[in-house]
Amino acid sequence: RPARITTRIEDRIGWLEVNNPVRKNAITLTMWQAIPQAVAKLAAAPGVRVIVLRGAGEETFIAGADISEFATLRKDAASARAYEASNAAAFDALRNAPLPTLAMIRGFCLGGGFGLAAACDLRIAEDGASFGIPAARLGVGYPPTAIADVVRLLGPSRAKLLFFTARRIGVQEAERFGFLDIVASAGTLEAEARRLAGEIAAGAPLTLR
Repeated sequence: RPARITTRIEDRIGWLEVNNPVRKNAITLTMWQAIPQAVAKLAAAPGVRVIVLRGAGEETFIAGADISEFATLRKDAASARAYEASNAAAFDALRNAPLPTLAMIRGFCLGGGFGLAAACDLRIAEDGASFGIPAARLGVGYPPTAIADVVRLLGPSRAKLLFFTARRIGVQEAERFGFLDIVASAGTLEAEARRLAGEIAAGAPLTLR
C-alpha cells in the first residue's frame, strides 16, 4: 500500500498516523504535505479533545524523512528550500494545533520524526526506543523552527550535542534530557498512551484550547 498519512477518531482521541511501514514509517514529500491538513481535520472534528501522533504498525514511530527521494526532490538550492518549507509547515501544524498533541513513540524516532515529536505538547515512549537527529551525517539542512523546538525542550547545550554529533540516545537519556515526559515499559505503550490521552480528554475543552 502507498505511503500515506491517515487519521481516525476513537473516544475523543484523534489519531494521526504516519503510514509507510516498508520504510520504517519514513516520511515522503507528499506525506509531509498531508500533515497540516490531517491536523486541521482532527482539530475541527466535533468531540475530538486530543491528537495522538503515531507510526503505523507495532515496530517504529518515524525513522525520519524518506531520504531515497532526496536525489530528485532536494537536488538543488531551490528544491531543497521548497522541501524544507513543507517540513516546517508540518512542524508548525502540530506546534500550533488548537488541541493538546501527544507523540506516541516506539522504535526509531529520528530526524524529521524527532522534529515532529518535539513539535507536540507531550511525548510518551516505549522502553527500547531510539532517538537522534542524523542531519550532520546526511549533509542536509534542518528547519530553524524545528531546531527551536528541540532547544526549548533540551536546552541549548544538549540540543547542540545531538545536532553536532548526530548520535543516537535511548529512552533513559531522552528522559533525562527533558525530551520525554513518560516512559512506558515494553508492551504497555499503547495502553499508557490511551490512558494519558483519556485523562487529557476528560479536561474542560476550552481550558485545553
